[in-house]
Amino acid sequence: DGKMNGIGTEEMLDGSKYTGSFKNGVKNGKGRFIWPDGSYYEGDIKENNFEGRGLYVWSDGRSYEGEWYRNEFSGKGVYTYKDKSVYEGEFIKHKRSGLGRMRYGPDREYYGFWVNDKQEGLGCYTIGNDVKMGYWFHGGLINRLAPDKYKQKWDEEVVKRR
Repeated sequence: DGKMNGIGTEEMLDGSKYTGSFKNGVKNGKGRFIWPDGSYYEGDIKENNFEGRGLYVWSDGRSYEGEWYRNEFSGKGVYTYKDKSVYEGEFIKHKRSGLGRMRYGPDREYYGFWVNDKQEGLGCYTIGNDVKMGYWFHGGLINRLAPDKYKQKWDEEVVKRR
């Protein structure tokens, strides 16, 4: 039938290249895409989509390693920014959503809940010795909590989300 099966390579008109598994002419299994600018994806492919676990590295130094669904990072993963800050946690459709930790540098981080790429819900922001705990909304602290109250609310939230 002329359709590729097994391991092979396909070069696209835009100069990108795929090397990996094919089934009935469709990219399926493990594979690696390389784009002309040096960006690449390496990992699981399902019916021509990034799906499962994989690593994407952009030519500008950014990277994402983790779970993919239909070409979007969705699930748990680690995103490294150009400035080397790192987010490790949950994603939905390329956006930080769910529980995660954003490390902005050696002494600055946020650990807590995210919605649509912004801190939202319970969270703790630390800069050196300064710690801000409480409820966040659209990336801003709206209700600061004392450490004992924060721990109680955190424990309640973790139980609720199980």
